[in-house]
Amino acid sequence: MSYDLAVWEGVRPVDDATATATFKDLYRMDMRHVAGQRTSPTPLINNASGPLFYFGMVFSKYEEAAPFSVDLARTLGLICFDPQDDRLLS
Repeated sequence: MSYDLAVWEGVRPVDDATATATFKDLYRMDMRHVAGQRTSPTPLINNASGPLFYFGMVFSKYEEAAPFSVDLARTLGLICFDPQDDRLLS
């Protein structure tokens, strides 16, 4: 089991619903762009395409890795989104 996060650049959405719509648009664009190019496992940099970085982590390490990822995204001025719960993270 894994836990996924999405990080992207841009203006922070005003709410979770707007963030969900933005994520879905970016994800669709990303999947069209990289269809057939990824293999598993891949280095994390291969999960970045355009403004979207979508990555998974082992669920057993989620409590340790997710806060680090959220803090790093915030420090870099990026939006961090939880696609499992359709919510912005801060």
